[in-house]
Amino acid sequence: VVGTIDISVQRKPEITISLDFSKVQALPSSNLPEFNNCFNLIEITASSDLLKIYKDLFKDCTTIKKVIIEKGTASIKDSAFANCINIQSIVLPVSIISIGSNAFSGCSGLTSITIPQNVIEIKNNAFLGCTHLYEIYNLSDLIFTCGSTNYGYIETPVFEASELFH
Repeated sequence: VVGTIDISVQRKPEITISLDFSKVQALPSSNLPEFNNCFNLIEITASSDLLKIYKDLFKDCTTIKKVIIEKGTASIKDSAFANCINIQSIVLPVSIISIGSNAFSGCSGLTSITIPQNVIEIKNNAFLGCTHLYEIYNLSDLIFTCGSTNYGYIETPVFEASELFH
C-alpha cells in the first residue's frame, strides 16, 4: 500500500502489507489509519519515512507474525503492538531510540528481540506479558533485570547476549 491505506484489509484473507507513509507523513497522528483489531494481517514492513510507530497503531492485531521496521524510524509509541500474541519476529533498526509503555505488552509469541545500540529509553511495561521472551540481544547501554520494571519489565528469565556484541 503506497500513499493511501486500504482499511478494507480487515476483511481479506492473510495479508502481508508494506506501509509506505512517505505521502502521509504530514498528517497529524489523529488522522492516520488504525489497524487495531485487524484480523488477517500477517506481516508488516514499515517504511523508513515513518518517523514513529504511532500509539495503538497495530494494537490487538492477533494474526501478525512478523514486523520489520526500516531504518529511519526513531520511536515506537505506547501500545503500538500490544496484544499481538502471534508476533514471532521483530526487526528493529539502529535508528530506534525510544520504545514506549506497553509497546509490545502481551506479545506472548515473541521469543527473542535485539535492542539496537541507539536505544536510550524503554518505558514501563514495554514487554509485560511477553511470557516466551527468553533472549534479548542488547546492543544498547541499558541493563535488563528479570522481574524489574526498569526498561520494559522482563517477566521470564532471559539470556542477555550483550556481552557477545561489545
